[in-house]
Amino acid sequence: MKSEGWKIRLRRVLSYMGRVTKDKKRKSIPRIMAEFLAASIRTKGVATHYFTSFLYRKDAGDYRDHLSQKEMRRPQVVLCEKNAIDILHNKLLCQLYFEKAGFRFPRLIAYNFQEVLYFADDARNRLTDLADPERMREAIRVVVAKSATGSIFIKPINSACGVGARKISIGAEGLSGELLTELARSISSGSYVFQDEVIQHGVLSSLNASSLNTIRIDTFKNASSNPEMLSGYLRIGGAGSYVDNVSAGGMYVGIDMETGTLKEKARRNLKSGADIYFSHPASGIVFKGLALPYFADVKTLVLGAASLLPAAMIGWDVAIAADGPILMEGNAIFYGVQTHDIVHEGYRKNPVYQKVLSAYKNAKKTARKRM
Repeated sequence: MKSEGWKIRLRRVLSYMGRVTKDKKRKSIPRIMAEFLAASIRTKGVATHYFTSFLYRKDAGDYRDHLSQKEMRRPQVVLCEKNAIDILHNKLLCQLYFEKAGFRFPRLIAYNFQEVLYFADDARNRLTDLADPERMREAIRVVVAKSATGSIFIKPINSACGVGARKISIGAEGLSGELLTELARSISSGSYVFQDEVIQHGVLSSLNASSLNTIRIDTFKNASSNPEMLSGYLRIGGAGSYVDNVSAGGMYVGIDMETGTLKEKARRNLKSGADIYFSHPASGIVFKGLALPYFADVKTLVLGAASLLPAAMIGWDVAIAADGPILMEGNAIFYGVQTHDIVHEGYRKNPVYQKVLSAYKNAKKTARKRM
């Protein structure tokens, strides 16, 4: 199994080389190969991060400041307590838990467990047999009628990276019979939350109006300590897309955590083309120096939320409405440290990540003593 892992990583490296060799911003091929080999020896593995973190480019800085995939993943596994995972990976439980503590989420309209749908404002009022198209038509009609915006987001209760999420809007002509049939089939076979659409602040909307453009901030909380922030970035969807996820082709731009302003460059990941933008291709708005509204409140929000969970590294997603920030979700275990590593120009230089590594080493020592 271990040798198969090496083979998979080597195949990935070979697949990356086609894009890398065509990249006009790359270093020389001999330098790329020498640094890749040195990074692989140093991290005791195949250094796929050398390519996916854009360390092959001339403007990458010191490649040794960046984390390998193993270094990104292992501390999360060791330091994250199970209770944090249980709360955050269930979107319904997460929202109910934090709303009870006074945190603002997108308005929950309804949720379903296969054929049974409950309305959040009246759990006794439930619709059953959602597999039937007529019952589904009635369910969606009632859910959207309860929306303040006429649009809702349907999200699987257990999912990540926006997988399975969809936006439903009812126009003058209503929902088509084809869509109702498809919804009946997909919703009745799973479990979902139905949330009102968040109307974002004008500054975020001006960048790209079709997507909800959210802030991702990661925090670290060790046992019996207060949480701290590591870094943050803004995710922006492409023109016409209603999701901002990097894995779905969106772009991301780092945030100066002191000033709450955007950094100079936005990126797409390697699989999406590794493009760099200094302004949004649809809106033309320049990223550098753009001030994010309510950013001090955003930081207060994520630190407050992290304080309610046990030890963990967590990636928090926050939207900004006209009247302040809204917590969208928290992500534990493999929440995408690599993107933070890129926008921070290497997490080895991050003082909070040094605390992560120290806690990780202490946890391993403790585990060895118990054996």
